[in-house]
Amino acid sequence: MFSDYIGAVILIFFAEMGDKTQFLSMAFATKYPVKKILIGVFLGSFLNHGLAILLGRALLELVPLEIIGVVAGLMFIFFAFKSLDIEEEEIEEGVVKYGPILTVSLAFFLGELGDKTQLAALGLSIDSTYMFMVLLGTVTGMVLTSSLGIFVGLKLGKKIPEDKLKISAYIIFLLFGVQKLYQSFLHQYKYVWTGLIIGALIVISLYVIKRFTKKYNSIEETSFMRQAEVLKQIKSKIEFKIESMCKGTEHCGVCDGKACLVGYMRYLLAHATHPITEEESIKIATLKNKIFDKAEAKMIIDFLIEYYDHYPKEFSENEQLQMLRKTAEFIAYQKNIDDKDFKAYKKNVK
Repeated sequence: MFSDYIGAVILIFFAEMGDKTQFLSMAFATKYPVKKILIGVFLGSFLNHGLAILLGRALLELVPLEIIGVVAGLMFIFFAFKSLDIEEEEIEEGVVKYGPILTVSLAFFLGELGDKTQLAALGLSIDSTYMFMVLLGTVTGMVLTSSLGIFVGLKLGKKIPEDKLKISAYIIFLLFGVQKLYQSFLHQYKYVWTGLIIGALIVISLYVIKRFTKKYNSIEETSFMRQAEVLKQIKSKIEFKIESMCKGTEHCGVCDGKACLVGYMRYLLAHATHPITEEESIKIATLKNKIFDKAEAKMIIDFLIEYYDHYPKEFSENEQLQMLRKTAEFIAYQKNIDDKDFKAYKKNVK
């Protein structure tokens, strides 16, 4: 029983290595969360391979393979155009509006109909008495292969701008769509008709990519300006609180500058336009805490949380704000709250 499962995992994993499954996963990784992609792969593969194992070739007898291929091809072309959908909310918050699990499930279900993995699932089930273990094995193989594709896609995503990734996803989906259409019915016609259809798709692609790029750049500029304005307001509030916490020379005698916690925060705000050097990244625990007002420090943390609510990526990416937050934490709590995830941090602080 277990050997049937392992055999199916290994066969499907290597059969799909470098195949469209991985490329589709890489494409979906540019716009959907990893967890939802893998759930979609699991459901789509489970239904696809389950049909193969339970119904065998009955599906192909009821519905001609050519029609299935045409539907799959058109769906991939649909996904191509959808991959260039762009809205301000999607850029700023990463909100998914089109049902990622359903989208991925449908893509893998249709894409694998009549494909080698479906036929492999059918073939494995014929020689096995444990059909469900074969099904689990083939689906596991698909999920593992997709995970590798997602990993590569995310690694590339850190180096390639989002608009280039979206265009790459568009091209991948379009190529698979054309391939499915060609295998289904286009190969029956003269090359001139195939060339005309492909030529038309190229012209349409050039137009939609140009329109997408123009709109993307416009929205990126707008969202950047909006974020800059919000950050400016937050920093202004923080600066006011820092000044109200400063005890002044009448209390300290000589200003300790960035050797004290409040002075260091003031320094961070004044030098917020350049990256923090190793020398400037002072160990906060060594700075002077002159019994500053904890309530004021907590308000600074609240201001930062307000900003992070709108731009959660800044929690881990903005060094200046990180250091400001940690300094305020040390005044308020005499320690730092080491949470890498903003949601966990917000929960702990509240």
